[in-house]
Amino acid sequence: MRPKNNLLNWKVLESLERTGNLTQACIENDCDLSTASRQLTALEEDLGVSLLDRRRKPMQPTRFVKTNLSLIRRIVRLHDELLEEAAKELSSRNDKFIRFGLTTSAIVHGVVGLINKFNTEYPDIEIQLVPDMDHTSVMNKEVDISLVPYEPKESELTVLPIGQCFTLLVASPAYLAKRGEPKIITDLNDQGHTLLLKRKPFYPEAEDLVYGNLIYDFYTGQLRKLKDNKEGAFGKKGAGKVTTKFVGDQNGYISALSGEGIAVDLPLSFIKRDLMGGSLVPVLKGWKRKPWSRNLVVHKENSHWEELHTFARWFQLHERIDSHQRWNEMYQFCEVPGEAYANS
Repeated sequence: MRPKNNLLNWKVLESLERTGNLTQACIENDCDLSTASRQLTALEEDLGVSLLDRRRKPMQPTRFVKTNLSLIRRIVRLHDELLEEAAKELSSRNDKFIRFGLTTSAIVHGVVGLINKFNTEYPDIEIQLVPDMDHTSVMNKEVDISLVPYEPKESELTVLPIGQCFTLLVASPAYLAKRGEPKIITDLNDQGHTLLLKRKPFYPEAEDLVYGNLIYDFYTGQLRKLKDNKEGAFGKKGAGKVTTKFVGDQNGYISALSGEGIAVDLPLSFIKRDLMGGSLVPVLKGWKRKPWSRNLVVHKENSHWEELHTFARWFQLHERIDSHQRWNEMYQFCEVPGEAYANS
């Protein structure tokens, strides 16, 4: 986390201005003196602004801090107010009210449809969808259950596997008209294409592409073959170089539509309408990033919460079947060769 995004730094700075003593500021915020000093120095470097007058003993906040003290205190106050509201929410929570955390790209028609179906079968249990949450949100009790595209390892969590997620390489017709459509996998490097790769905390970043038992490392341009679970060189290293651009969920989708590159990580349910409408088209049909696991996570502290586990088991079963049907349907619609995913 960058120093300017660390709330503790601003709280220490506010306490220092109020108390006039860094030691007292650290006591108020339950932090180590040497650590706070280093963090404030890092904050100055991050902002490019002097925050502490070290010529004075004890050192004091600079004019910049004093001038903007009201803004700093507003940041701290809003954070405290938010925590108070969260505490109220938690204390008044009904056991039949479940907060379900999803990544932005997971809030699609198929998933929402399943929630509606669950509500029909269990009308007394209310599910609230909370966007852009991961397993740490479950650990911090911001949500009660979360669907994540990786397998958390924390011992305090229960992990319920959903299955694997499959993608396609997709691009806008405008991008392909401008840059040319790759015909074989090595064209990605040889023609210098741009790949749009998702980068988010905990998310398994793509480094290669697969087709049946073939693997293509787009960083090196090396095509390899898998045989008996052992990797062996296959083909020649590409002569060109692929360009990679790292994106998130929503901006990756927008970047693909805008013709900025070939998207590697967009979930098929998220782009179903674009594929069917032609605003995005498959590239190198059958090639995809390695499938990644999707899992539900709940906190073990909630092991006796009957309604939560009723929903978790229900969703695990139904989404495992429904998600397989969703990507399989899109593979058939896009005429992906069966050999590319025969064992999936």
